[in-house]
Amino acid sequence: MSNGTFDDFLDAMRAFESGWDSARYATGNIVDAQLNQWAGGVVSDFYPELSSWGEMTQAQWDEMSYRSENSLGFVGYQFGEALMIDLGYYEADTFYGNGAATNTWQGTWTGKNGIESLEEFKTEAAQEIAIREAFGFNLQIIENGLADAGRSLDEFIGTTTSYIDQGVEVPVTITMTGLLSAAHLRGAYGTLNLLLSDAVSSDENGTSILSYINRFGGFDAPSAEEITEFYTDTAQGNETGNGSANVTAETADVVITWSYGADITISDFDADTGTIFVGWVGAGDLEVTEVDGNTVFEIPANLQKLTLEGVTLDALSAANFTFLDATAAEEVLSLVGAEPEDNTGDGSGNGDNSNGENGDGGNGDGDGTGGETDGETGDGENGDGEVPDNGTAQVTKDTADVVITWAYGTNTTVSGFDTTSGTIFVDWISADELVIEETGDGVVFSVPQNVQTTTLTGVALADLSPANFTILDATAATEILSLISQDDPDPDGGTGDGDGEGEGGHDGGMGHMHMHVTVNLATPAQTISGFMPDMGDVIEVESDIYAENFAIFEESGEALGQTVRIEITEGGSIKQIILTGFGLDDLDIGNFSIANEGVLNEVANALGSVIVSPGDGDIASPEYDADGSNPVESTGTTTQGGTKFKSDSNADDIVGFDPAKDALDFGGTSVHGMIVTKSATGEIVIDSPWSDAAQIVQGITYQDVTLDNFGIVGNEHFRQDMGGVISWEQGVGPREDDTVYVRSHEYGVHETVDGFDPATMKISFLYFGTRERLNVEDTDAGLVISSMPTGQSMTLTGVKLADLVPGRVEFHHDQVMEDNLEDPFGLAQDDVSLVSRAELLTPTAPAGATTDGEQVREGKMTLDEGAGDAEPDTDDTPDVLEVTWNWGVQDVIGDFDIATDTFDFGALTAAQVEIDEQGENLVIEVLENGGHTYTVLGLQAEDLSLANFTADANSSLLEENSELMNSLNDLGFDLG
Repeated sequence: MSNGTFDDFLDAMRAFESGWDSARYATGNIVDAQLNQWAGGVVSDFYPELSSWGEMTQAQWDEMSYRSENSLGFVGYQFGEALMIDLGYYEADTFYGNGAATNTWQGTWTGKNGIESLEEFKTEAAQEIAIREAFGFNLQIIENGLADAGRSLDEFIGTTTSYIDQGVEVPVTITMTGLLSAAHLRGAYGTLNLLLSDAVSSDENGTSILSYINRFGGFDAPSAEEITEFYTDTAQGNETGNGSANVTAETADVVITWSYGADITISDFDADTGTIFVGWVGAGDLEVTEVDGNTVFEIPANLQKLTLEGVTLDALSAANFTFLDATAAEEVLSLVGAEPEDNTGDGSGNGDNSNGENGDGGNGDGDGTGGETDGETGDGENGDGEVPDNGTAQVTKDTADVVITWAYGTNTTVSGFDTTSGTIFVDWISADELVIEETGDGVVFSVPQNVQTTTLTGVALADLSPANFTILDATAATEILSLISQDDPDPDGGTGDGDGEGEGGHDGGMGHMHMHVTVNLATPAQTISGFMPDMGDVIEVESDIYAENFAIFEESGEALGQTVRIEITEGGSIKQIILTGFGLDDLDIGNFSIANEGVLNEVANALGSVIVSPGDGDIASPEYDADGSNPVESTGTTTQGGTKFKSDSNADDIVGFDPAKDALDFGGTSVHGMIVTKSATGEIVIDSPWSDAAQIVQGITYQDVTLDNFGIVGNEHFRQDMGGVISWEQGVGPREDDTVYVRSHEYGVHETVDGFDPATMKISFLYFGTRERLNVEDTDAGLVISSMPTGQSMTLTGVKLADLVPGRVEFHHDQVMEDNLEDPFGLAQDDVSLVSRAELLTPTAPAGATTDGEQVREGKMTLDEGAGDAEPDTDDTPDVLEVTWNWGVQDVIGDFDIATDTFDFGALTAAQVEIDEQGENLVIEVLENGGHTYTVLGLQAEDLSLANFTADANSSLLEENSELMNSLNDLGFDLG
């Protein structure tokens, strides 16, 4: 049994999406304050005769649903800028999801269908066309994707399938309207992933795709062919498919819509200039005839007729009409005369190539908008050097050697993959869901939101080529093929750019992408090629590597040439990680992310770098330096005719920066080597996280600039952190009353927060602007969270580290899952909460690159066992607490047994350790290690004996008159 007509489906979805739902208003689920916000005013602003929204007629509820605009700027059916760009109505360089935190609607309207502004789009006539175009746009992608997988839509429509959604089995029946609504919620690819891979996804508000399929499924619907034809006839520039008058019901000379019993005669219609708007009347309901030289439109079922007196069918053309229904358009336009010739081209990207053989070739801007923008696919030949856009393996899921598809929680390791002949099939996983990196183990494909990985052991990115791949999703193909080597037979060949102008170049635009090499005790000995220090590639040395088992040096020889070697010693064995093609002089400290202070010092010594550590008192804000000793470089000219200034913390300050036309150029610099901060006087500073080198953009504050002034930022983590800083300074993003927001970018700022309740309030790092040198420390004043190089701090008075609830400490995904900012808290990666940074501003990414950070996960909302007032462990098994280097980590021990357990100080010297009591707890700090401490709950110095201490045989730390022993004696320790 049907749930209603297609119009009923649209009404239901629009009411739900827009919030203008009279039924939910009547039950109190929607209130006046919300409607005021969505309307941008009170009811009397729109209907002066009314005093309450509840007094509206249903027609007025419908009218306001098209006008609705939520806090993120989504309009009516929840249209956003990105979709309107896809459909060809709107153009913008910066928009929601691409540098803007909301839909600002500050771009340019193209005039499609006569729509010149957002206000004109907030109408029934405009949105009813656009939503049908959106349905066709999404359905076309879904059908093409199914066809690529050897499937069809008919296999799914009408079937009932059970899916697992957050651990719960949910049965749903697949219907056309359910799929259309699902695609409107999660996009065509999200819906395709559901059908092909059972991948259940949710939007940023947690709304499951299954809920839309159930809520809006089962209504009557046009055929798939009719839905997609509507899009192809209107959205891709072929306006004559539904007429080319470009009028609305308000602007047309004649309107044909449902009007029971009407019998209208138009006696002065001018076929040369007149316009006719035909509403949602299908071909099955509409009859068009010519009677005695008059054209007659009838809707027999509605007893209605309209006559154009003295106008023949042959006198009419597509130029007279705008149709909403594609079937009616097809019927009427087959009866009328031809439209006058127009030699301006069809706008579909099929015209002549502007540069000869290097025609349109490849994809355009990817939004499928045809004539309105670059066009989805042109007809010109590929340039000589172009690589097919989804790989050349030509395999399927059934025939490929390796398949990467949605498989929740799986961690697959592939050994012995032959890069000369092996094939990899990548299913419908988009670039923003897929992460590809080269690690010590090999090439890793991961889908973080699905907790899954596939590792090709012993394989480097440079070993792979398009010949290894078939990739279904175009965005994933762009990302993967930009990372690997190219099987380009002609390095001088060009590639089509989607608008008829071929571009020459060696790699067809496929540039180097970020390499992240991880070094830990489990990393195997290996040789790594393709690491490029000057492109911001990073070596991450994890927390299980200490100075005593680490070495870094350079070596050259005939076999490998110049190399940098990292040597790890463990249990008497030695292994080397060898990086080829450069020496130590090519590296700087920004190419490293290092957990332990001792290793950091080893690397700094090898590179000849100086790590600046905080001293007593405040950190001095950078001072002006524009003496000409290291002049600022210009890297080019902006489109506004301004200067692109190279960002370089070691160079002179930037003077004379004009926000109206100039831009900063950060290139591919890594966040581990550069950050942005704010001077004490409010100016933008390009800073080093490790030293006192800094470049001030003199006289320019964050309030003076827009994202355009930050140019294209190549490093994803730098984009995230830069965006956090800019968002904080420009007031963009959440500011919740129960949350304190830790920042790192402000020189001279030291906040004290009284009354922080760890049980109910949250600590957020959403706006934190660095991945290095975070320090978390228990002090007499409270918990102090600080960072270098600015020294910015926040003190939570009366709070101890052991009081924190892990799930009430919040980060965005990459801060934790890739850079471990939770470590200084001594918290587990999986216990802290992840929040979305989607609302924040983000600088522009390179073409084809994405910026992660939309993942959401609630952490552990209980205190760890042993924290707070937990009783000591009664286990009598001896435990050894190793006191050693571990930058910034705050360890809390709740189960130290003085009868059996010991502190082992290893090779530490007395000058490197400090011991004190804070309240009822004993605190041991490893000095010059970012505030690294061990807090032993419920333990006092007087409770201990020498039997509780050990150190290396040659250590003087435990001698009778050492600084450590003297400190213990002062605290009541008895040496006897």
